[in-house]
Amino acid sequence: ICLKSYVKDGDAKNDPYISPCKILDEDLELFPPVRFLLAGRCPLRDESYKFALRLKKLEKDVKIMEYRPLPHAFLNLDGAFTPKDYKKPTKQAQEWITEMADKAFQEELNLLRIKRIYADIQ
Repeated sequence: ICLKSYVKDGDAKNDPYISPCKILDEDLELFPPVRFLLAGRCPLRDESYKFALRLKKLEKDVKIMEYRPLPHAFLNLDGAFTPKDYKKPTKQAQEWITEMADKAFQEELNLLRIKRIYADIQ
């Protein structure tokens, strides 16, 4: 029932929108850096490792952190775990978001500098 909401026609087992493991390598080559914050008790854990391995084989920037005692969607369950269980993965997520945002900002800043230099030459 749920799959019909995502895939109207065709084979859901081979649809890359359902399983990222089905994405073609040529499309994976276009991926930005990827961060996986995994729960040890998540039904998608093994698929996530397979997907990360494919990205690594394509020499993409990939980092993985697994929190074994936590279930799927644990970042949405604020207060459901002891502070010890919850604080570390939340802090990791914040660090990675900050890292990625800083990197994107620096890349954008470099592009603006290049555009300014090019405009000055003309």
